[in-house]
Amino acid sequence: MFSSTEINTNKKKGKIVQELNNFKNIYKDGIIIFQGFTKIQKKNYEYLNDIIIEHLFTNSNNFLGIIPTRSLEDTIVYLKNLAYREQIIDNPVILSRVKNKQKYLADAQIFFIEGFMLCGKKKAKELLEKYGSPLKIIELIKENQKELLKINGIGKLFLDKNIKLLFDHLS
Repeated sequence: MFSSTEINTNKKKGKIVQELNNFKNIYKDGIIIFQGFTKIQKKNYEYLNDIIIEHLFTNSNNFLGIIPTRSLEDTIVYLKNLAYREQIIDNPVILSRVKNKQKYLADAQIFFIEGFMLCGKKKAKELLEKYGSPLKIIELIKENQKELLKINGIGKLFLDKNIKLLFDHLS
């Protein structure tokens, strides 16, 4: 037999569990930031804590991240650190570069060739001066690597990376 308080608590628990499941269905990789978790009343804290613990340890294949924070300031610090880690540490951008407005075709061609892996402005200019166009350079990368290997600063690593960049399918 249950008391009215226990029945009321079980209804609240059921509602929270249902809301967590709804959230999970909508946001497959969602994260809940529970701001002010430590400031809730003791009786609410206990059953919310039970729900979170139960959720964390029983639904491992369908995990939903729940991050408790004490205050708005803690939440901001957490989000700032998470954004930094996601954008800077975990996923450095490989070909991130700023496009300047090119006034001349030669500048646009140099910018294009600089987009190759392991290629800077100096090497791009040298390649364009020797071979005349980006298309010719791409054809040499694809079909006549020995010709490109004659150029100072171009080696097997340059060719391998750019063959992969230009001709491999996305996986």
